[in-house]
Amino acid sequence: MVLHLKYTRWYSDNKTQGVLDIATDLALSTFNLCAASYPGGETSRVMMLESSVSPGKEAALTLKEILCRHPKYFVSNSAITALGAGWEASYAACNRADAIEIEDREALCIAICQVLAALPENQRVRSFHALALPALDCFEKMTARANNSVEGDNSQIEAVLDRVADEIRIFTAMARTFADACYANNVSTETGNSSVSVRRVAIPSQLLVIIRRVWPSIVHIASKYSDNEVCKIESCLYKVCRCH
Repeated sequence: MVLHLKYTRWYSDNKTQGVLDIATDLALSTFNLCAASYPGGETSRVMMLESSVSPGKEAALTLKEILCRHPKYFVSNSAITALGAGWEASYAACNRADAIEIEDREALCIAICQVLAALPENQRVRSFHALALPALDCFEKMTARANNSVEGDNSQIEAVLDRVADEIRIFTAMARTFADACYANNVSTETGNSSVSVRRVAIPSQLLVIIRRVWPSIVHIASKYSDNEVCKIESCLYKVCRCH
């Protein structure tokens, strides 16, 4: 059972105690199930004939809608731990075709960043770093694969570039969402105005530390494949440069 996306806003705005918890638990459980054991093949094809979106996508968009509208509701340790488990599950699914798409991971990433930005300032950095760890680990692994790749092995080259481009996309969404949400929350706290319009802001110093850590890997991989068609990774690099 999946929480249908068209009802999400109703659940999100419902004031009845426990509704947000139930809706979020259902969506997160569905997302984790798709990440762990999405059937694929003919079963997946039949499921898609019955719905315009996959259960994983619907769950991710539902989580994004609820968490972005009520981030402060989910700042408890238990809620953040559950969201972290879902985030790790999305990475475990990356090596399985059709399990969780990059758009689904991006939607969940944006949702979690909104929650982390709602934490007290002294808790944000540690929590954000934990969110970024899977991406950092992925960049390091892709760098190793790039170093060990066999010249002329186009399938391996494509696999590395696609995965790096996806992680750059995730990292860009992560940095932008977290920076903007932190700014909005800080201004809201200072002014007492919860409807502050978000403007584009510079990335906080704690995020720059993580970006500096991952940037050499990105540059190395881009240089490694400079003679190949790398339009996808160049596009993502352009986005991450605009992010700062």
